[in-house]
Amino acid sequence: MEENNPMINALYKILKTEFTKQPESKCIIFVRTRPIAKALITCIEESEVEKLHLNPKQLTGAGAAVELGGMTKATQEDTIASFRDGRCKVIVATSVAEEGLDIKACNLIITYNYSTNEIGQVQRQGRGRAKGSKMIILAYDDSSHIQREKSNIIRVKFTHDILQMLRQMDPEQLKKDIKKIQIRLKEDRGLEKLSAEFQSFKKHPSGNNIWTLLCKGCKTEVTKSDQFRHIEKQHHVVVDPKFEDKASCREVPIEQGKPVGFEQVIIGKVYCKECGHDWGVRMCHKKCPISVLKIAGFVLTCGEERVEKKKWKDSPFSVKKELAEADLRNILEHRKNKNGQNVENEEEDSDEEDIYGDIGNQVLSS
Repeated sequence: MEENNPMINALYKILKTEFTKQPESKCIIFVRTRPIAKALITCIEESEVEKLHLNPKQLTGAGAAVELGGMTKATQEDTIASFRDGRCKVIVATSVAEEGLDIKACNLIITYNYSTNEIGQVQRQGRGRAKGSKMIILAYDDSSHIQREKSNIIRVKFTHDILQMLRQMDPEQLKKDIKKIQIRLKEDRGLEKLSAEFQSFKKHPSGNNIWTLLCKGCKTEVTKSDQFRHIEKQHHVVVDPKFEDKASCREVPIEQGKPVGFEQVIIGKVYCKECGHDWGVRMCHKKCPISVLKIAGFVLTCGEERVEKKKWKDSPFSVKKELAEADLRNILEHRKNKNGQNVENEEEDSDEEDIYGDIGNQVLSS
């Protein structure tokens, strides 16, 4: 192993030099992954360096199971305690030790074929506040880690210089300058939005036309393009009150649904009532069931033009309006009028249970 891995040899040399000179030194070695941390500890324990009684320990996050290299909070605290009192002199750690854990200053920080951004570099340096401490970057000459750490050094210095300059500025003038920057950024965002709208218009010159959506299965007319709204420019919702008269909606209870956003849960599927063709999904948004359609389920017509698209981004029309509460009220009002607030009979309840059983697994796995 030692003959074939120059980086391991370099690490042994660094540790031997440091702990021969200062036996009470403490070192943190940062690595990229849990398996590397485990392997590196094994290498140190099986090498001559362990004669220096380093007692290396692993320090990784609690996000993974123990069998996958994760650690419990108690094990983390025990490792840190042994490092603090000197029983353990070397910790091999993933990024969890860069922030958030109470690790006292040590003499030596080593990054083993590993680099992050300038924030991580500052955090690693913060672990080495002991007098005469140093940080060593251990990587191959042609490695991207070297270039990244050089860039980090430049960014850290630049940030430090900027902060020094800001501290010397008059507070009132600083507020005025920040306000100007905020106004300029807002104007820039407005220009970007106009540019995006112009590009969309160039891509879809007929985007303002009203398109008719036909079921791809049976060619029944379903709705019009002006009956769509978007949720955060992701989900395309049909708000046509008459749509549900043409659709067959199969739903599961919301607690069995699949969350897809802060206020959105997929609770079923939407099909053509005539032919059973798949139109999209049923979603609960702000506690209101709505239909989110996929454009691939339809044929789009406008005058003599007739097209089929697989993705909404390729649609010949754009959905500019965001789903509003007024749209939800209209949908609910139509359902109320349609049902006449009649209580479903026992036979319908029985059918609904069958639907839940049929669609539950399908929705959750989609």
